[in-house]
Parts: sequence; structure tokens; C-alpha cells
Amino acid sequence: MPSCERPFTEEIATGESTGEGQAHLRISAMTSSEQSFSTIKSVPRKASAVASACSRITFAVYKDGERVAVTNQDADDSNFGSCDMVLPKGTYRIVVVGHNGAGAATTTDVEKITFKNNKMTDTFWCTSTVNLDGDTDVSLNMKRVVAMFRLKITDDIPAKVAEMKFYYTGGSSTLSGVTGYGSVNSKQTEVRTVEESMRSGGAEFEIYTIPHETDDVLNITVTALDAEGKTVKETTFNDVPVTVNKIRQYEGEFFSESAEEGRGKVYLTVDDEWDGTDTNPF
Repeated sequence: MPSCERPFTEEIATGESTGEGQAHLRISAMTSSEQSFSTIKSVPRKASAVASACSRITFAVYKDGERVAVTNQDADDSNFGSCDMVLPKGTYRIVVVGHNGAGAATTTDVEKITFKNNKMTDTFWCTSTVNLDGDTDVSLNMKRVVAMFRLKITDDIPAKVAEMKFYYTGGSSTLSGVTGYGSVNSKQTEVRTVEESMRSGGAEFEIYTIPHETDDVLNITVTALDAEGKTVKETTFNDVPVTVNKIRQYEGEFFSESAEEGRGKVYLTVDDEWDGTDTNPF
């Protein structure tokens, strides 16, 4: 069943009749970029349910900048992607956020929407203003708000490496529900476990950020750690450009002895179904 960050017993009343001065606000969400970043190499873009893009969705409603109602859903909910709220008649801002994180988005502040433990995943958003003067149906189209950095390691990962840590600045892990851009300057850290199947070259690691309204550049320090958390190898990628709905891929040998080894030719690959993937050597 849908969950709430805190109870709104008067504002949310799914399927209930309205009282005097109240009306149903029925919201449904879809995405223009249905497939998540993780599937774009093998799955073409096509019409599908919102669940193919995100596993969690939040419907938040604000009046004069204050949140008055919220409904959180996950993909197991039978009505995932739509909700029915009973609200006093008036003018409201609707914000819908879909993502693939471990918990519901925190939407108390419309300008500073955050995610559990500040961990970013493929994330979608939309907003609209509605004048609720009677029962109203609203269909909204979410768009992707994140950029991806992908590190593709072409050489073998040593057996002693247990994790890859990514520390990066320049983007945001906090979303403005009004603009759809990053609203703070974040220091982000992501740790990825190295599976045995990843050791024989071609391992890929992906991290996300929400760019600010002007395109951002990231400074990314990538550290290979052993099982005790000690550094095995560390490399910093400076001034990495990132753009909403685009993948920036760096590809090369990470564990080579010489800093110049493995720096292959520059090439660009583009997937016409999306904004594309820019690939850089390192």
C-alpha cells in the first residue's frame, strides 16, 4: 500500500467522498524516457508503464510553498503511478518524483527534495500547477533529471580489490521540485562492490548526479579498496562535463603501472534513442 512520510488524514483520502469545499485530485504519471539508464544498451525506447523506469514514486502537493499532501508508492502497489487525493478547493503545485533508491524521497521542502542517504539513482520528475475547483484528473509526463558518469575498466581488476569508491563534487544530490535541477552543491560518495565476474576486464561502474541549471563539471576521485578499506589504486578525473539525460563514459586501463598506459583513442558513440553517450579515454 502507499505510504506517507507523516499522516495527512484530512488532505489525503483515496477513493473517499468529498465534503463541502473539497474535490478529488487524481494524478497519473508517465515518462517520456521510459527505460532506465541501465537498460538503454539492450532495450529500445518504447511505450511502457512507469514501472519500467522507476521503482518508487512520490506525489507531493504544495500550497503557497508549503506541502499539504504526499503519497509514496513502490512498484508493488497495484496503483503504482497514479493516486487520488481529496483536497480543499484551491490552487496547488503538484510535484512527482520517480527514482530507484532504497526509500521514499523526502519532499517536505519543494526546493530541496532529497533521497535516502543522499544516494542517487536514475531519477525522473515533473511539476504542474492546478486550479482545483472541482474533481480534476491530471496526467503528467516525467523527464529524467540526472546525468550518469560511467567508468569502464578495460584491464583486469586485481584479486585484492574488494570495492571501488567514487567521491565527487560539482553536481547535486538535492532536487528542486520547481525547476528540476540540482539545488545545492553536493559532496557525493558512492561505493560499488567488485564481483568476481567483473575482474576479467570490461567492468563498468555507474554513478549519478543532478546537474545544476547550467551544465556542470565533476571532479571525481576513484579509489580501489581492499577488504580492509586500504587504498590499492587511486585516480582523479578532473573537469568531467555532465549533462542531464546524457552518459559521460570514461574508458581505459585503471590498474596499469604507468599513468600513460591504456590511454586509448578518443571516440564518441551515440544512441539515437537517447541524448547519447560521450566516451573519453583515461
